[in-house]
Amino acid sequence: MIFLIEKIKNNKDMIDIKRRIINVDTLCIDEISMLSLKLLLQIEKVLRTVRESNIPFGGIQIIVSGDFFQLKPVPNDVYHDRGELIISYEKIHSLIPHHYVLSQVHKQKVT
Repeated sequence: MIFLIEKIKNNKDMIDIKRRIINVDTLCIDEISMLSLKLLLQIEKVLRTVRESNIPFGGIQIIVSGDFFQLKPVPNDVYHDRGELIISYEKIHSLIPHHYVLSQVHKQKVT
């Protein structure tokens, strides 16, 4: 991951990506349950480092949605990612402090 951060910060070919990371206000992640804890923490560190901020996710507003009881994270042996669940991380509430749980199921009617 250090390689990726250094590449984004210092490589001329990555100037546009760095600019986008610095200028973004909000990041939306759908089906958050499919992201592994390792991948989420990597995203968090890249954003914080590139934006030169100590605030989680570099101060970017994070909006996530998904059902942790539906789809599990996708493991990736190439990157030594076991597919650990995000909700198993005890500090998740400090990274994403506001949580809203939708308890009523609303489905569209098929016509």
